[in-house]
Amino acid sequence: HTGAGADRRRPDHQGVLLAAVQDTRGQVLTDGDQIIKAYFSSNNGGFAGSNATTWGEEQRSYLVARADTVVVAPEWQDGLNSEDEVRDFLDRSPDAYSDISSFASGRNFRWETSMTAAEVTAAVRSRADVGDVTDLQVVERDPSGRITRLRVVGTTGERIIERELNVRRALGGLRSALFVMNISRNSVGNLTAVTFVGAGFGHGVGLCQSGAIGAAERGMPWQDILAHYYPGTTLRALY
Repeated sequence: HTGAGADRRRPDHQGVLLAAVQDTRGQVLTDGDQIIKAYFSSNNGGFAGSNATTWGEEQRSYLVARADTVVVAPEWQDGLNSEDEVRDFLDRSPDAYSDISSFASGRNFRWETSMTAAEVTAAVRSRADVGDVTDLQVVERDPSGRITRLRVVGTTGERIIERELNVRRALGGLRSALFVMNISRNSVGNLTAVTFVGAGFGHGVGLCQSGAIGAAERGMPWQDILAHYYPGTTLRALY
């Protein structure tokens, strides 16, 4: 925004942006001889997503699922591979670059939301018309812990929803697919409500915008931030 109001609020903002653009003019990140696919998301919740499982692409070595914490616990080295590991990761809320208050990112790093059974049924109807929803079951998670296949069971049938974006859209637009579900039932076993406890905002693949800010606030140079979020890539000046 370059209006006069913006200049009065942050008189140095435009100059800082222009200087950053000029200082990095002509520089690109490459993987071998190819310019990388520089995916990014808002907040990865402390665990980066995989391009292969998110979009069905060929796996890129710099876009693999991995813990994005300041110190990576040994149990997370190989990913979040079970429901218990995902719950543990969410409960422990580890020190991560994306756990910052800047730009309201704190409420995206960890979040919780609840829906009644009627709200769940209304949310999933456009993607899984199975009558009244009676159960939600995790069929598959990718190594980042994000749900990639969710079974929706209802009074007239069941349906499996695939891909993390489809999963969160089917549940009313959840912030990410890195979540667990706490299901409530009445005395006769009927679904009454679902509480979703999750982490992050967006698909989590590539650079985490909140994490980049958090890393910069801790003093990490921009070149190191790029190397952190696109590991194994090379920064080159093309012109």
